[in-house]
Amino acid sequence: CIKLAVSAGVFSFFNTESPTLNNVKVRQALSGYIDRPLISELSGGVSALYSPILGISSGKEEIMSVDNARKLIAEAGWTFDANRSVFVRDGQDLKLSLVTGDSDDYFLAANELAKKWKDIGVEVTVTQASTSELQANYFINKTYDILLYGISLNEASDPYAYWSSAAATAKGLNFSGYKSAASDADLDVARTKLDPSERKIRLERFVKRWSEDTPAAGLYVPSIQVVY
Repeated sequence: CIKLAVSAGVFSFFNTESPTLNNVKVRQALSGYIDRPLISELSGGVSALYSPILGISSGKEEIMSVDNARKLIAEAGWTFDANRSVFVRDGQDLKLSLVTGDSDDYFLAANELAKKWKDIGVEVTVTQASTSELQANYFINKTYDILLYGISLNEASDPYAYWSSAAATAKGLNFSGYKSAASDADLDVARTKLDPSERKIRLERFVKRWSEDTPAAGLYVPSIQVVY
């Protein structure tokens, strides 16, 4: 039995319109404090994932320290309650809802994220939903802070469909609601230009900006098991 990589990626999509996650520093703290190799191993992945596009590095592969992650959240206006090990603001704890599909691999990844993020003072509630429930109750209304889900990353699949402002609609596939005019421009050129070098330059620029804006965190490249 061997594991073969699938041209796909599993991501933690941050709802950029969430009252908590609309601050980029909170998203950066969450994305930075993830043990991607461990999540990949637990969830049957073939490799950790750091970028929205296979083959283009985001340049950020080290796990952020607890202190640096907490510093970012504090800069976003939250206060760390050392007695309870949780961030608070206006009398409310920093709590996030995470929804994922009914796959065992997704569930393992989601619970590992919740466990990890608790270390830096963030409480996460994990909910599993069937594909029909995701479609009806979550994708359209974006009723989640975080969505853990997989998307296609093969060369035929267009990153514009997942990360452009035009796709940040009820029926679109931009699960983070990410909107960036600069990213839109690079993605648009990348999908229309035939020159591979120009396309690569645009995609590299997009990945760098995506990494800074942190609308999502790549987790792992999934696999299929083949018996021979």
